[in-house]
Amino acid sequence: MKITRVVNAPSAFIYGKIVDSSLFDIRKQTGKSLNQKQLANFEYVKTFNKHQSAKIRITDVKENETYAFETSNTRNHFTTIYTIRSLDETKCEVTLEEKMVSHGVLQSANDMIFSVVLGWLKKKQIRVMLDAMAKEYQG
Repeated sequence: MKITRVVNAPSAFIYGKIVDSSLFDIRKQTGKSLNQKQLANFEYVKTFNKHQSAKIRITDVKENETYAFETSNTRNHFTTIYTIRSLDETKCEVTLEEKMVSHGVLQSANDMIFSVVLGWLKKKQIRVMLDAMAKEYQG
């Protein structure tokens, strides 16, 4: 899945929101307070509920440009990349690319069906999230 959207906020603001969200999640999951410079190659386990958890590894951190991470659980491996390109002082273009590799033939078939059914919903959620960030910037 890949989605690109022009956002009415500077690239530094959007990048900061993505990084802040990650730092908050790390603190919530691990109790560790990191800063942006400590994110590259940081790994932690995120618990979603009593029966689901995943290992997250932050793979690329380039200030105001790129934020990427991998999420692995027993069924799938996801690669997520945010790429931010400044258009001017008040706008940027955000591209979110997510790739999924399923473990096993049955899981692959199941994931293919669900990606068709739920793909539009996920894209909509991403657009809503980016629009909320722009609205927060504009106050």
